[in-house]
Amino acid sequence: MIVEALPEASWILEDLVGFSVLDSQDIAARLGPDRFALFDSQGRQVWTRDLDRTHRWSARIVAAGPCLFALREGEALAIDSASGVISSRFATGDLYMDRFDAAGDALYAVEDYEQRRYVSAYRADGTAPQWRAPLESAPFGEVVATEEGIAVRQRMGVEIALFDRMTGDIRWTIDVGELGAHREVATGLEREGVIMGTPLDLAGRIVLAVRRGHVISVDAETGTVEWTAEVPIANPTSMIATSDGDLCVIDGSYFVRLRAKDGAILQRNEISSSMRAAGADLPAVLVSMNRSIIACDKMGRRLVEIDADSGNPKRAWEIPYVLDGSHDPRTSAGRLLLVDQSGALRAHAL
Repeated sequence: MIVEALPEASWILEDLVGFSVLDSQDIAARLGPDRFALFDSQGRQVWTRDLDRTHRWSARIVAAGPCLFALREGEALAIDSASGVISSRFATGDLYMDRFDAAGDALYAVEDYEQRRYVSAYRADGTAPQWRAPLESAPFGEVVATEEGIAVRQRMGVEIALFDRMTGDIRWTIDVGELGAHREVATGLEREGVIMGTPLDLAGRIVLAVRRGHVISVDAETGTVEWTAEVPIANPTSMIATSDGDLCVIDGSYFVRLRAKDGAILQRNEISSSMRAAGADLPAVLVSMNRSIIACDKMGRRLVEIDADSGNPKRAWEIPYVLDGSHDPRTSAGRLLLVDQSGALRAHAL
């Protein structure tokens, strides 16, 4: 496989701490310790907002409708995404700074309040919490807001619960052990079957990748397991939906494409030799671009393009800088967004 030089960046944002790509393809960014800004898909600044430095603001920014939400210790901020005007700021409990999401006009966050742990809903207008729902254990990974509810992984990722967006009531809970896709190793130090990565919200279903080779599709409204697929993947490190709604899953050896409606395996390719021939260290993070999947290896040395239909690697690019592993690659308006260790976000047209 020929390894090409990565094309020069179309534009660059400096001093980046965190960013989010909105549905409009605009980019909401936190720059430096106390500045938030919005850039269009061409990297042009739309607005900027300076905030006080009293406390550390979250690197993560989430969007819901016309609002952007940012968090700091004991406080949340809602910013109008069109103008950059602060629409509200409100007190919260002791927040988990990377455990929050937004949907509709509400913020959903994990917090400690009066010595208990909750997932809570706050309206964008800054009113009192709409609801607080107690959690049985510490959350595992990100909170995911879907149309049907708020998905939270618990018990070290063995269990996932969906909370109603309006009331906070638990709509359903799934333990992957009950599906035969989990067992505890005798030592108790390792669990097989732990839900890996972020649950995928896909057109009314929530899809889970589970250690030791299972992908599970759950009806998001009822909690009914629609299908379980056994795939030749030990630890699925990344899972995404393609442009036509199928699923692609990858680990260090295999690339698997599944049909979303029934879990049927459409393609299964062993790609480890091709990836290593391109000098890529596995496992990889996936992003979807047109009819291709771009695999960015965890060491940040190579990008490999995989044909989404055949699963065959097509070409590779050498990354001429060191990636910041805390920022997964994203896409905006046909460009791949990468963040280097200096805090520069670079947009590459591949």
